[in-house]
Amino acid sequence: MKISKLVFTAAISLLTINLASANIGNTVNTKNGKIEGYLSADKQLSIFKGIPFAEPPVDELRWQKPQEIKKWHNVKETKTFSAGCMQTVIDGDKLPWSKEFLHQGPISEDCLYLNVWSPANHKNDKLPVMIWIYGGGFIEGSANVPLYDGANLASNGVVFVTFNYRVGAFGFFEHPELTKEQGTSGNYGLYDQLAAIKWVKQNIAEFGGDPNNITIMGQSAGANSITALIASPLSKGLFQKAIIESGPGTTISDYGIRPLQKAATPLKDAEKLVLNWSQNNGYSSLEALRAAPADELMNKFNKKPPVKGYVIDGVFLPESIPAIYAKGEQNEVPVIAGMNRDERGSEKDYGKMTLKEYQSYAEKYYPYNKQQFLLTYPAQNNQEAGEQQKQILRDERLFNLYWLANARMSKNNAKNYLYYFDRAIPWPEHPEYGAFHSSEFVYVLQNQDKLARNWTPLDQKISSVIGQYWVNFAKTGNPNGGDLPDWKPINESNGEVMVFGNEIEMKKVLSNKKSVIIAEKVN
Repeated sequence: MKISKLVFTAAISLLTINLASANIGNTVNTKNGKIEGYLSADKQLSIFKGIPFAEPPVDELRWQKPQEIKKWHNVKETKTFSAGCMQTVIDGDKLPWSKEFLHQGPISEDCLYLNVWSPANHKNDKLPVMIWIYGGGFIEGSANVPLYDGANLASNGVVFVTFNYRVGAFGFFEHPELTKEQGTSGNYGLYDQLAAIKWVKQNIAEFGGDPNNITIMGQSAGANSITALIASPLSKGLFQKAIIESGPGTTISDYGIRPLQKAATPLKDAEKLVLNWSQNNGYSSLEALRAAPADELMNKFNKKPPVKGYVIDGVFLPESIPAIYAKGEQNEVPVIAGMNRDERGSEKDYGKMTLKEYQSYAEKYYPYNKQQFLLTYPAQNNQEAGEQQKQILRDERLFNLYWLANARMSKNNAKNYLYYFDRAIPWPEHPEYGAFHSSEFVYVLQNQDKLARNWTPLDQKISSVIGQYWVNFAKTGNPNGGDLPDWKPINESNGEVMVFGNEIEMKKVLSNKKSVIIAEKVN
């Protein structure tokens, strides 16, 4: 049957329109004003970079909670990342993290901006939303780290968001005058995170996202932040799920099994430390501190930070996180949480403990189970002691994963899924780092194309599977689906966790016997 030229032309025109409209476009109306981003090369993603979510925290707003952004009238161009927040920028690599893992480019106090990657076809698609919170020890990091790019994960049918939050001297700074001024002080970086999540909840529907289906996710300090956000009464109802990668207890060697009790300093103690630091560095008042040039303040602070990270401020965190969990007062949401095999692989002493040092370690941390400890982790020479050091550090962190998961589950409703990442990035030049801290997120965000390594089909498989688990979880609160290996929540797994390595399978990686020994460190 012949098709007329007119009908054929109309069909081609319709096809062109449909292809061109396979996204929400490059302009969006936010509650503060219209923004203009751009389309990906294949026109399947709408991308917006550098969207302000709070007023610039400068001048009198330095060390204030983020203020709501004022409305604008013209179309705001949002096509490039903003500056990162104030931090010491590493020029090049900080092994095992090469430059692709680190913030590159300008820094500024004016840094509270976020970025959105959306595959939505229409504003009413109600796609699940995933918000990434970066790591960096609360002193560095930014949303424009190359390996945090959201395009690849967003292509799986989620709206992906990254944002900046204040770090170091500007994000976590307590002072008696600030407390007098505001009723509390510190945790400004956490309040930035809260403001960004609130902005997403208020605006993400315009990007085709579902404001009632938000998953917060992150690694290292970002994962620690998520643990705090789950505990905070201020974040109630703002997110429905959480993913904690290389989080609390997985990078700390000498804090014991309950690191969160020591990692969060009470406000009064932090105030004394910061006040002493301020006076020793020539800042006699809050007025002098606010007048100080940002780079001067940052450089002095970073030499020897008086306090690192969040504090128990009585508002964001009314008390310690374990205490909040124990009372069942946390925001109960489904959680994926896990660790990497070599969390401390970046540290110079990793795997180099001598036999004498190892025996001293047993005496210090396991005095009542010392003999059983040494039989379970036997070492006859320095080399064996170094290998056992690696194993005990892994096992202690695995135990801590269970401990924290059980603490979060005090209401016995929301499910917790645990994983163990057992795959080292193929890197012949540096095999000593193993599956190092935060290396998993390259697989999770499916960004192997942005890191030049000797990737294998196994790496591609792990990335595909772990990415699908994460997306499934964001959609439904359950990582399972399709032909993926069945991932059981902790209360149904009989001690097994999902292992991502040569095989992707549920497996017991910490024995009951070892758990009993390590439990001594709790007391």
